[in-house]
Amino acid sequence: MTLQARPARLSTRDASFEADFKARLHWSAEADAAIEERVAAILADVQQRGDAAVLDYTQRFDGLTAASVQALELTQAELKAAFEGLPAAQRTALQAAAARCAATTKHRKKPRARAGATATKTVLCWVKKLHRWTA
Repeated sequence: MTLQARPARLSTRDASFEADFKARLHWSAEADAAIEERVAAILADVQQRGDAAVLDYTQRFDGLTAASVQALELTQAELKAAFEGLPAAQRTALQAAAARCAATTKHRKKPRARAGATATKTVLCWVKKLHRWTA
């Protein structure tokens, strides 16, 4: 199985840089709502059709055809070999990204319930930080 991502590359030397950069940063409420609706539809389809839906979406979004979900799974040895085959700079970048994700996840854990004003401040902080966190 081969999967290659082709990230968009922007250069500050290009005359269209500012417009291209702004286009990548722009997110409207309508776009967010449309994305959320599409994701909800995909999740509902996967819930209803199971592995068949996962395989269909894998083909559609990733361009990979597989006979089963198990055929998509990578062993620990395959993952390790892929990681070790990366240039040192990319391995370092992935390790740094993983550390940031772990730190972010640690801070996103639901706070313990406390009584009084401190609890209210804690919940408000979580709501502000996570925007969508609910008790």
